[in-house]
Formats: sequence, structure tokens, C-alpha cells
Amino acid sequence: MTYPTRSYLFENLFALGSINLLAGMSGGGKTRFGFQLIEEIETYQTLLGFSALQAITCIYFALDRPAAAVYKTLNSMKCELSAPIISLYDDAATFDNLKLPSVSQLERYNFVVIDGLDCLVSKLTDSREVGRLMFACGKLAIAANVCILGVLGTAKLKESEGYAHPRERLIGSSFWARIGEDIFLISAEDKEDVNSRLVTICPRNAVEIRLNLVFEAGRLIREIMCSPDSNDLKLYEQLPLVFTTAEANE
Repeated sequence: MTYPTRSYLFENLFALGSINLLAGMSGGGKTRFGFQLIEEIETYQTLLGFSALQAITCIYFALDRPAAAVYKTLNSMKCELSAPIISLYDDAATFDNLKLPSVSQLERYNFVVIDGLDCLVSKLTDSREVGRLMFACGKLAIAANVCILGVLGTAKLKESEGYAHPRERLIGSSFWARIGEDIFLISAEDKEDVNSRLVTICPRNAVEIRLNLVFEAGRLIREIMCSPDSNDLKLYEQLPLVFTTAEANE
């Protein structure tokens, strides 16, 4: 039997027709990290140093803030993106009117960031509600033939609470991790340094990769490698200029 193959944007990361997640606590740097990923893609056609397997075009949607707030963050980062910035928050008359972008809005793009995805559910723990949202995101990704990166604020569990795998740190319904494919988690692990962040990359059915980053000049930049694993080393050594101190200080 011949099985169909999937088309990936990067080396075994971010398949077309998939819903992926970038999660972390409020104020943890999720939006800034997402902007830096878009900036890296636009500048180098790479993702954390991994080369793109095809031409990538990005678009950003905000569900949780007006466009003015988005541009304020970009200005504080000295980050200029070519990707369209669209606030679905501005387009909605009420909170209950918030909705996913349409297939027509995703034409000409293949990497789609939807910030504030958790605004579309009333309870993070409601499996039916979360399942419906993730199912709708997956269907949207397939219909538009795009990779969706949903940004949400659910990762707050600490390692001491006994989770077996970083994917389990998504608070609420298990459908966040069951339907989400590649998951990026941003957490503050060092209580002594409020600016430090641990980024854990959790591909589906693969060993996680960890990076230590730190806030500087409004950006998340590389600090030290978190583990000696060879895959981590490759990722860390290839981390692009948009995540370096030199870039942040310009």
C-alpha cells in the first residue's frame, strides 16, 4: 500500500494542512517570539536555523488585541515585517463575534499565525469546545493548504507537578495537544531571573528540543544551550541573527 506524503515547510516541522501551537503564560513573550519567527522566515527563509523546503509567505492575525497594540509591540522590537498584520479584534463588533479567518483571507500565504486563539473558547477545560475549535482550525488549514500556528496562553504547569512530557503542560482540555501537531512552549523556569525564558519545541512523536532565551531590548535572544543533545546543538548553533544580542542592540 502506498500512503500519501505530507508537504512540510521545514525539515519535519510545520506541515501544510496542520494546526500547530505556540503556548505560554501571559506576558511570557509568545507574541514577540512569533514575530521573530516571521522576521526570520522573511529574512532568511529559515525557522530557528532550519532551511525552508519551499518558498514561504506569512500572514499574521490578532484575535486578542487591536492593530494599534500589535504595531506598538513591533515598534518596541524595532521589527519591520512584510507580512500583512490583520486584527480580527478590530473587525469584531463584540467579543462573541470573534472568529477564525476565512479561506479567502489565506490565499497567497502558506504560514499563518493566529494570535489569541484561546479567545475563541469560553473554557480551556471544555473538551467539546476546544475539540470543535481545533477541528475547525485543522479543516481551515487543509482547505487553504496552509500551516497554522495558533498562539495561546495556557502553559503554566511546572515540571514539579509531575507531567510526563512537555506537551502535557497545556492547561485545559487534552484536545489542545491531541490535535495540535508541533507545539512550542515558552516558560519562565528561573525565579531568580525574570527575563529568562525556556523554549521547548515538541514535534509530534519526536523528542523535544530545548533552548534558553532571555529578554533584551524587547526581543528574545539566545543565551546558553539547554542540553548537549546533538539535535539541540544543531538548532542552537544555527539560531539566526534575529535571535542574537548583536541584532537586538542595533
